[in-house]
Amino acid sequence: MKSAYRSTLSTSVLISTLILCNVASASDTGFYLGIGGSGGSATESQEGVINTDYDYDHSQGDLKLGWVLESGNRFEISANAIDLEISDDERKYEGLDFDWYVPFGAQRLKPFVGIGFGLYEYTDLGDSNTVNKNLEGIALNFMAGVLFAFNENLELELSYEGKGIGWEETQAVGADIETTTDISSFGFGLRFKF
Repeated sequence: MKSAYRSTLSTSVLISTLILCNVASASDTGFYLGIGGSGGSATESQEGVINTDYDYDHSQGDLKLGWVLESGNRFEISANAIDLEISDDERKYEGLDFDWYVPFGAQRLKPFVGIGFGLYEYTDLGDSNTVNKNLEGIALNFMAGVLFAFNENLELELSYEGKGIGWEETQAVGADIETTTDISSFGFGLRFKF
């Protein structure tokens, strides 16, 4: 497993343990739609003939479709667009995340943890990158935050998300290049239950 996944993987194991120990109280079941946004920092690393790291600011927008189970746990699919920028270099990641959320308690303000994975495509919009223009990647996600229910149909999410993405290998000057991205972000979202 790539070095970028180490902290994400150990955090995912911890969250998985919490999920297995969770005894969530029953709540309303059903579908929800959501929108969200986040921002933070990202580091892209390339390992090959020359090892390089790039630090970026990033912003992200997503559309969510989810299902609340009788246990209160949730399965969510989200379509994401992540923009990274540093000086005149831009990159864009687009993909789908498949996440499992575990809220704790039945009150209006509930903490939660979550884990998941994603399938992403990488597009380099600048000229300074050594990798191919489009790459496919797999992400490991972990989340923690709070959910606040305004009423039975509208909910606010405030969260932290960590994401590690391993991209397919490329070649430059006859050498393999491994590219990974670590993303840390704080975000918000609204969910509309129906």
